[in-house]
Amino acid sequence: MTKRPDFLVGGEPARLIPITADSAREQKSVSVLLAGLRSVLELRQSLMKSIGVRVGTSASMEAWTEVVFENEDKKAIKQKDRPDGLLILRTGRREWRALIEAKVGVNGHLF
Repeated sequence: MTKRPDFLVGGEPARLIPITADSAREQKSVSVLLAGLRSVLELRQSLMKSIGVRVGTSASMEAWTEVVFENEDKKAIKQKDRPDGLLILRTGRREWRALIEAKVGVNGHLF
């Protein structure tokens, strides 16, 4: 299992079969999508190409859900203030990161 990055104080690795409550549809959907991106090279290459990011076969990707960032002011950390996901793509010496926010159901129309 990949070690959580130092700049995070919370977060779970994305899983193809998420370990969450049935009511957490948004969290499950994000976990499955991000785990798929991490696992399937062609999917990762196609999606990243659509936003102008080149992904070679030696690139590595980490995917995290429900991440909480480290903050110098420990009182400011709120568990509700967290993005749904985080992608980290490493290609040689370069690192590309993206925060993911998702909506599921009536608001997001993802079923």
